[in-house]
Amino acid sequence: MVLEEEVTDEALMLELTNGNEQAFSQLFTRWKAPLISYFYRSTNDYHRSEDMALIVASRVYAARNSYKVVSKFSTWLFRIAQNLLRDEYRKAKKKKEEVFHPELHYEIPVQTNAHSLSDMEEWLAHAIAELKPQERSLVLLVYQQDFTPSEAAEVLNIKPNHARVLLHKARSYLSEKFKNHEQG
Repeated sequence: MVLEEEVTDEALMLELTNGNEQAFSQLFTRWKAPLISYFYRSTNDYHRSEDMALIVASRVYAARNSYKVVSKFSTWLFRIAQNLLRDEYRKAKKKKEEVFHPELHYEIPVQTNAHSLSDMEEWLAHAIAELKPQERSLVLLVYQQDFTPSEAAEVLNIKPNHARVLLHKARSYLSEKFKNHEQG
């Protein structure tokens, strides 16, 4: 007998294509929190992140009959998430709203050079939010979701070398921003 923890995401998705509705529940239970976290880091809106995770779940369910194992399930899943996020950015841009962009001049009040962990996490979240959408998604996939740069490139539908260049650019930007923050 195979234990639930041993069943791969790909196997669960194939079970879903064969009509096993419980497999969908198991998949969504596994991936709900990572999706919400990914969307939250991109949108800075927890409730919208929950809604977006549900939209991804509905898209996964709708695509169940066309699913084929050609890459890792997580890559396929986050490609759906990235497409949804891209659509959200386009909608926001068309409306000329800055829904997903916090103030660019946000500064954490610093009393000493020793920052609390929560202050640093908040500062980092704001710094990441300043990245271009594709760079932000890449950073979140690699550092938050533990994707390799090549896997993240597949999700973002870009070449792996381009992903490495964007990742280097994003890391350099964040590093420089951090140095300036520490000096200021």
